[in-house]
Amino acid sequence: MPIPRGRTIFPISMPAEVRASWSKVAVSRAKRGLTGGERERALRELEVVRAPLRETGILGWVSAELHADVCRAIVRGLGPDRARVFWADLTTESMRAPLMRPIVSAALSIDGRRPESLIRRAPRVWELVTRGAGELTATKIDDGIHLDYAHLPRAFCETAFLLAQVGTCDACLAAVGATGDASIELDPSGARARITVRW
Repeated sequence: MPIPRGRTIFPISMPAEVRASWSKVAVSRAKRGLTGGERERALRELEVVRAPLRETGILGWVSAELHADVCRAIVRGLGPDRARVFWADLTTESMRAPLMRPIVSAALSIDGRRPESLIRRAPRVWELVTRGAGELTATKIDDGIHLDYAHLPRAFCETAFLLAQVGTCDACLAAVGATGDASIELDPSGARARITVRW
């Protein structure tokens, strides 16, 4: 069977990894963006991941398990609702950074100032920041979009990891001035999940 062009197929035995920058930016955001008790609790929970992250370059790769530990630490330190806000704030800050701002602007110029203009690009971003960590597809529905994750590593079959993805969707909604919500359906035994974003 021919392999579709533009897609990278990894062997099953490849370990699930993510770009270290994803985890490092989260730890940095906790240090810079949180205050008071929230900052103290989050940094205490993140302590276990800070040494391994320091040993990896910003463009290097870390295990999916280590990144999941970052997500878990944020939830333990802040609680689920504030963790979602934390990830939304991190994404908003990233979209305003010099590297991302022109990309975001171009997407909105080409496809219009609509939530799907940003959210539908999630699979491409997933391919850039993960390897051996499953697949992500985006499907437009009448009032929103489905983000379907398949063949996820066990570490990503958890609400803590998916809250980070929901927070990213929240930031995309806010970037275009839209209101909406996202729901999570998780099937750990099938190594899959769905986030439905509606607006």
